[in-house]
Amino acid sequence: APDVLRREQYMDFLRNRSFRETLLVRKEVALNRKVSPLRLMSLRIASKARPVRGTPDLRTPAVEEFRTPEGHVLATPNRITKAAAVVLARHWPMAVTFDELHAQARALLTEPDASTENERGLLASDLMRCYGAGVVELRSVPSPFVTRVGERPVASALVRLQAGRGTRVTNRRHELLTLDEDLCRLCRLLDGSRNRSELAESGWRSPSSPGPAESTDAALERLALLALLVG
Repeated sequence: APDVLRREQYMDFLRNRSFRETLLVRKEVALNRKVSPLRLMSLRIASKARPVRGTPDLRTPAVEEFRTPEGHVLATPNRITKAAAVVLARHWPMAVTFDELHAQARALLTEPDASTENERGLLASDLMRCYGAGVVELRSVPSPFVTRVGERPVASALVRLQAGRGTRVTNRRHELLTLDEDLCRLCRLLDGSRNRSELAESGWRSPSSPGPAESTDAALERLALLALLVG
């Protein structure tokens, strides 16, 4: 294609994109269409990929695989990248900064090499490829939810509203989830006015619910991992 407009039009045809995805910027902004892994160092990273083996080998350059529920795979021999994938799995669904990810990944390596810009560049390059393969997500702002439950848990106002109308709720990752009736009743109570003890005594779980009884703390932890809590 002789220019960017026609190239993007052809890409629409090839990828069968039904909507034109255009980023509008001010006229004075200088455009740089070259994507560099260095750009990734200013972003936050998240990944739902889990190691295929229970305990990945971080000591040697053996290839380890990490797979998302959708089937996207990261296979790498790079020790720092393998350690970073383990860190991201522990933090999911929270996105962490590149510097935090690099530091925690190095801490997992039993015999880490001396930290160098080459190592940071290698990790950034691998993560960029992972983004293209659908293994990681990139964010420019902190995650708008919490994964550690506070003493007075708070679900988002939208979740509380939706839980009062049905069993489908939208989390802070803009995903539509289906909860059972018990969790919906619990979500409606999470406005920050009740502590954990008061929530446990509120009778949010129906006595007729099937299966073993779930503790309030366990239910709250599950809601947090679903990105439904903001406090």
